[in-house]
Amino acid sequence: MKSTAAIHWAYSDSIQPYNTAILSRKEQIQANAFRFDEHRELYLAAHYFLRKVLSYYVPSPLSAWRYDYNYFGKPFISNALSQKIFFNLSHTQGMIVCAVSHTHDIGIDVELKRPINNFKEMSHSCFHSIERNEVLRGITHAEKEDLFFVYWTLKEAAIKAWGEGLSTSLQSFYLYRKVLNQWGVTFVTPQTKKASNLQLNSLTVDNDYQLAIAIQVSSTYCSSQPLMFTITDSNSSDSSCWNTL
Repeated sequence: MKSTAAIHWAYSDSIQPYNTAILSRKEQIQANAFRFDEHRELYLAAHYFLRKVLSYYVPSPLSAWRYDYNYFGKPFISNALSQKIFFNLSHTQGMIVCAVSHTHDIGIDVELKRPINNFKEMSHSCFHSIERNEVLRGITHAEKEDLFFVYWTLKEAAIKAWGEGLSTSLQSFYLYRKVLNQWGVTFVTPQTKKASNLQLNSLTVDNDYQLAIAIQVSSTYCSSQPLMFTITDSNSSDSSCWNTL
């Protein structure tokens, strides 16, 4: 089956050295707004990486890509280099991920799995009660933390795929496992059309990172047919050497 989307990931320290001059004025202003150097460096590396990934699909100078943003702040390609690439970017301490599709709007999220002492309180603020109960079913504290990151990344990827950001309350919908790493979504409020047109997958990368991808499909797409995607380790500085797993 032909892949519908591709996920490219890289360790953030593998992106250096990078040329920040190829970034837009808006990106450079945003980078300079970060208080801490490590956050600024991660942002710069991520946005350099995004341009590398896009130019892998449509060969172009890295500086040629131009973005615009919807009402909720989701970026999209605004110039004529390509009108048929949907993308989404996420980064966390040590890792950058980018999802690309020629046919579907997408969202992606990645988080470094780390100890969370107050995950119960965080679950109450971010999760629907059904999801909170699932998280608390973990036998050990480590299992509960793993489930927390699964749900957290899936919900973040979902709202990014819809392109509405946090205007969609994280408690207004809940996720449920369909099979293996495939998930479904149900809205508490009457927004079933939007919910039924989303497919979600969750996976662990390099043991320490939890990743989720959400793919927006048309209303005519068979929801029982899983969408296929490739995962590409982009740590090589030469894009011709990228290895698809």
